[in-house]
Amino acid sequence: MLRAAARTRPFRRLLRPRGQATWRLSGALLSKASRLTTAGRRPAHRCGRRAPPTRAARPAGDPRPLVPRRRDGAAARRCHGTGAPARRRAAPAQRADPGARLPSRGRPIAVLPRSQLFWFIANNPTLMRRMPDNIVEVAETMIARGVDKADLDYALELVMTSLPAREQGLQIPLLKCLMKAGATPTPGAIDVTLAHRELAPIQALLRGGHPMTAPIAAALGQTNRLGELLREASAADIQNAFGMAVINGRTEAARLALEAGADVNAFLPVHGHSTALHQAAIDDNLELLELLVARGARTDIADKLWSSTPLGWASHQGKVRARAYLEGLRQQS
Repeated sequence: MLRAAARTRPFRRLLRPRGQATWRLSGALLSKASRLTTAGRRPAHRCGRRAPPTRAARPAGDPRPLVPRRRDGAAARRCHGTGAPARRRAAPAQRADPGARLPSRGRPIAVLPRSQLFWFIANNPTLMRRMPDNIVEVAETMIARGVDKADLDYALELVMTSLPAREQGLQIPLLKCLMKAGATPTPGAIDVTLAHRELAPIQALLRGGHPMTAPIAAALGQTNRLGELLREASAADIQNAFGMAVINGRTEAARLALEAGADVNAFLPVHGHSTALHQAAIDDNLELLELLVARGARTDIADKLWSSTPLGWASHQGKVRARAYLEGLRQQS
């Protein structure tokens, strides 16, 4: 919804670059655009096809659509991607009732999510090709003016998985800034970061006093500590540790987690549409594939998105070793 809304005229002014690296987000425009979408204004889509006449929103129960008219009186149509959108006029009742409904849908228009300006320090998702070099100072200035704890925590999660921040060397400085302000990583944020193989932020958290856990040790390949942590871990943490070991290609850590009781055929805790064998296949990790199969991994389980087996993944992605190994297993069966 936010991407689509970005194509409306008010939203194109929301994220307008000023200079080379500084972007402005206008709270007034955001409020205006939110009111427009709530009242029934629809974002422009470029699909190359003709759409039916635009219908303006009216209060619930009023079935009369308002079709924009050209000056010659003919019904106005808009051609997506080939011409300017027809002007839409809202009925007075629409402006008075922000909860107006579209008669063609019969249900309220989804309101834009309430994004916080502070989250944008992470540039995640990527909105700028290059982040401002002084983004840490920007964050510190905003924190000094007051940022809610929940927004600090969420910004930390975004920073830990921000590719632009990492590539520009800003990820760890931003992380330290947020931690100093009181941000704490949630277990979910830790899992997502490990599952995206962003290990440097996790190591920075550990240096800052964050406790070592079985999933973290498994992802980092710290097998000297993993055995003890697994003995004290819950069944869920053991399964999580197994998943993080597999995703990060830690064969020995995966073996320890399996010995501790992890289910080799369970779907992964993150990237949960796939199993460990899918992950090992797409990584072309023959050593891990052999371990998983030896521990009873099934080769016929399909993933939840494309209904494909690990062999299908290996074939589609051109993973030569994994494909040859899995095809050999199929021929043997």
